[in-house]
Amino acid sequence: MCDRCFIPNYPGDCVFSASDINLYYESNHPNWYKRPDWYLVVEVWRVYRDRDLRPSYALWDEATTPLIVI
Repeated sequence: MCDRCFIPNYPGDCVFSASDINLYYESNHPNWYKRPDWYLVVEVWRVYRDRDLRPSYALWDEATTPLIVI
């Protein structure tokens, strides 16, 4: 979890915004996913495992749910 995030202003590196990227939501069924048009997650690092581009977002790996999903 991002240790520098606070409400209402989030630093840019503590916000993840994604478009057409798989959102894995059930750890007991790791092949289940949704592919929303767009979603926003706050209080997570934008960079994931030293990679700027994320292949997907797994809720059980990040432990933070998206704030907005469209």
